[in-house]
Amino acid sequence: MSALKKIVNAKLATRVQQSLHEMLMEPRILESGKLPPEAELAEMLGVSRTVVRDVLSDLEREGYITRKRKSGTIINRHVLDVKIRVDQERDFQEYITSVGREYSDRMIYYRVEPAAGYLKDMFDSPQLQGFLVLAKVFMADGEPVIFCKDYLPVHLIQRPYTSSDVRVAIFDFAKEYCGIELELDLTSIDAGLMDREMAEAFGAREGDPVLKLMTLGYQGQTPVMWSEQCHLPGALPLTVLRKRIWSYER
Repeated sequence: MSALKKIVNAKLATRVQQSLHEMLMEPRILESGKLPPEAELAEMLGVSRTVVRDVLSDLEREGYITRKRKSGTIINRHVLDVKIRVDQERDFQEYITSVGREYSDRMIYYRVEPAAGYLKDMFDSPQLQGFLVLAKVFMADGEPVIFCKDYLPVHLIQRPYTSSDVRVAIFDFAKEYCGIELELDLTSIDAGLMDREMAEAFGAREGDPVLKLMTLGYQGQTPVMWSEQCHLPGALPLTVLRKRIWSYER
């Protein structure tokens, strides 16, 4: 097993999680089917057992491991083998490159639109005046596979931006220009039909089927971003992890 560097960064839990996730992928660890005990992991990483225990809890919630008494921390290899998980918020570049395809994207437009309709109701803020709307198409090996429109409330943008600034990943733009780091989101998934805008982005026909992911992103308790993702059916292998929630009312 390769030696792990001791971690002294302020974002301790994140660094530990990254290190343990890398360990999960090591051939020797995969072959054993288990992670070392908590005490051994804590010593290897130079952190407390409490930090390790908390991170293992996160990895278990994400389905990568299962912890059982007397059996240890079991690696769920079938979950590790999944390339694209819709239940995890990641950049589209990671989605596309994870399946061995070449990533590229194209900005269709960016513009400010007034707050109206369901979006105005969802954000429900007296400061809300309008949204910066970013429309992009994302491609795998040159073929369009995702059309996305992101909506950021204008009042959250803290400084001027240019056309080149909005070409970065939306998470990076939100962090740098709005001071926003998304903590969680709620996403609804539904089948839909392409409108003219989507059809032009995909090079398809208006009315063709599309998979829609409608996402409201939060920082703390406050909604800060709306995203409309439209995936070309069958273009990418999308998977959702679902874990059984046991009912005690039996």
